[in-house]
Amino acid sequence: MSQLDTGMVTVAYPTLHRAFAVPVSTVVWVGLSTLLTVVATLVAFGKRADMWGRKRVYVDGFVVFVAGAVAASLAQSFSWLVAARVVEGIGVAMVQANSVAIVTASVPKDKRTTALGLQATSQAAGLALGPLIGGLVLAELSWRWLFVAAVPIALIAMPAALLFIPRSRDLRPVVRLDLVGAALIGMAAVGIIGSFTAGAKSGWGGPAPYLLVVGVAAAAVLVPVERRVANPLLNIATFKDRRVSGGLVTATLTYLTFFGVLVATPFYVEALGHSTATAGLVTMALPIGLAVVAPFSGVLRRKVAEQLALPVAFVVVAAGLAGASRSSDLGAVAGCLFIAGLGLGVANTMNNASIMEGVVATDRGSASALVNMMRALGTALGLAIVTSLLAALGGASAISGPRGTLSLLVVVPLLSAVACAVIVPSRSRISRA
Repeated sequence: MSQLDTGMVTVAYPTLHRAFAVPVSTVVWVGLSTLLTVVATLVAFGKRADMWGRKRVYVDGFVVFVAGAVAASLAQSFSWLVAARVVEGIGVAMVQANSVAIVTASVPKDKRTTALGLQATSQAAGLALGPLIGGLVLAELSWRWLFVAAVPIALIAMPAALLFIPRSRDLRPVVRLDLVGAALIGMAAVGIIGSFTAGAKSGWGGPAPYLLVVGVAAAAVLVPVERRVANPLLNIATFKDRRVSGGLVTATLTYLTFFGVLVATPFYVEALGHSTATAGLVTMALPIGLAVVAPFSGVLRRKVAEQLALPVAFVVVAAGLAGASRSSDLGAVAGCLFIAGLGLGVANTMNNASIMEGVVATDRGSASALVNMMRALGTALGLAIVTSLLAALGGASAISGPRGTLSLLVVVPLLSAVACAVIVPSRSRISRA
């Protein structure tokens, strides 16, 4: 549901840019408002889920999402739309804070990577269908229908979750929420990510440097503060395991790449002279590649050492993006994006399984929230950085902007490959699924 919504919105940026007569650096706040809300609240909802029950928070999230989606479809101004998207973000955070934890708790250890691969396939299917459905909706209907297209999935998911998801058995005692930690996470996310969009809109002589300073300062004091809190939002001891700390860094870079490409590709295809619907079809090649390979990552994890598989997967991503950025033929662009999606599917699924194996059962909600928070953070950074690059490289409508942006994004998976080779614990064979 949430990924379908996200995928549809990415292909709608050019349309919303024209409909509301706002610059590209402003229109991305339709997505950023949701993503920043998710980043700021995910860990808090994950912590609460460990105390209240993951099923309860998960189901309530659908209700909140539907309310926000309906409000977005009725928006009479850009500010109204952004506010409604914040409400949607709260609902998405409640759902995503528990998704990986629910899957992890529901299957035996030897099937965990395969199960998480299926979950990744579900997410990729939403992202793959998003650009296609979004392009068709924008071609045939008003943009307002875009924001309620995912609501039927929520209406199916709520009773399904009530029927099939078991209640949490390993809960932590209910304690007071760490509001200071939650506030610092929110300040760090808004400051760092907001600085990029502010820089793209007004240049770095405006508020952008101040936002960056606030964000970095909040991030810098977060760990010392959390060490001194009786019931911290973040369990600092968890990060001592390299599978967790390294995996979270990798997750951020993975989704920065993934979403950066999803945002840049529609502009690239339209700059080549094609329609919004065509842009949606080409863009969906990336998540389709991810969806195809993700269920088989468990088999790969049994056969190949992670220290080899993860760097190679990211090199494949870089090669795919390099090919896409150098071609004007739509078939070649889609094929290269599909190859990049294959690499992302392997890297994402194996990385998530490694993270969840590094935490105890009672911390699964918090760990699940951290995984999805880093995914949202990477997604938001992808939006913000791509927006800045499009503006700096000649604008979104000129071919130089999106083509140059795709070319520069190749650097991120290459950095990810180096990071994985350094931080992933050396294991000659992986015996888990």
